[in-house]
Amino acid sequence: MKEQQRRLTVRMTERTYKLLKKLATKDEKSLSVYVRHLIETQLSVEKTKQDEDLIRSYIRAEIEPLLNDFANRIIKISAKGSATSASSWLLLARTLEHFIDAEYQEEFNEVITTSRKAGQVFLAQRDSKLDEFLENNF
Repeated sequence: MKEQQRRLTVRMTERTYKLLKKLATKDEKSLSVYVRHLIETQLSVEKTKQDEDLIRSYIRAEIEPLLNDFANRIIKISAKGSATSASSWLLLARTLEHFIDAEYQEEFNEVITTSRKAGQVFLAQRDSKLDEFLENNF
């Protein structure tokens, strides 16, 4: 059974009309068949775009929790690494403190203070500035 078709009147410029007529002739179709084809093609494209957006939202909904789990795991590992590093630094500083002669103790304390401050500044930097910080300070 053939689907019922509705009549639609469309106004356009002479230039657009001539272009459509030329393209329809080139495709060996009547003007109305060619225009109908263009409309259906564009509607299909729009429907596909909507479907793609819907599919993306489904994929995002499935993947986001997984990525969040991985991100949280990386954050925890990083935090443990930072705590271990800080503990190692403190242990090294305390150990070295015992080998420093009394006359150099003040200078040693300044080095420890400076390195602690540099570490704090380092941790406050954005990723894009880390390389610059390292180059300027070490």
